[in-house]
Amino acid sequence: MASFEQLRQHYLATFDDKIAGIKKALADENWQELAGLIHKLTGSSGSYGLTHVFEQCEVVLACLDDHKKTSAGLSLAIDGLIHSMRAAQQ
Repeated sequence: MASFEQLRQHYLATFDDKIAGIKKALADENWQELAGLIHKLTGSSGSYGLTHVFEQCEVVLACLDDHKKTSAGLSLAIDGLIHSMRAAQQ
């Protein structure tokens, strides 16, 4: 059976694909897809104890909920999320 740390490392290894999906959904302005990706990331990052990723997901979701989809705020929130994801991989 895999240890929690092994599972966590495997999860972190999926971040490159997750980031690509987030960037594509944003570029395509596919808000439903973007919200779904972020929602899943929120839950799983919380489960794996990735607090900074979880918190950045919450910021992105708040921007989406506030209908600020085309604002600089959403772009900054996603940049912060990607930065947190990259930091977690280190």
